[in-house]
Amino acid sequence: MKITIVSRWYNEAVFAPFFLTHYNYADKIYIFPDKDTDDNTREICKQYDNVEIKEISYKQWRVVNEIYIIGRINKFVAELKSDWVIYVDADEFIFPKMKY
Repeated sequence: MKITIVSRWYNEAVFAPFFLTHYNYADKIYIFPDKDTDDNTREICKQYDNVEIKEISYKQWRVVNEIYIIGRINKFVAELKSDWVIYVDADEFIFPKMKY
């Protein structure tokens, strides 16, 4: 089973280590950082072998047309060859239900 994580970020260096460690079980993690991100988010991502950075510019669309950005990411996700695609924010952590 192939699992892919997708997330879009803006200056998420604080959450990045927690997020990338938590979802490290995934076959691939695609991070869409805003091109205006000016912290060390990209450098942190490069420390993980299963992470790929996909640049996208939000600045011109941030207020005007959020639907445009979501459409571009949805198109990207539709082309993935994965059994599961999990789309989460940098501060969202999904845990499987544990059986005790």
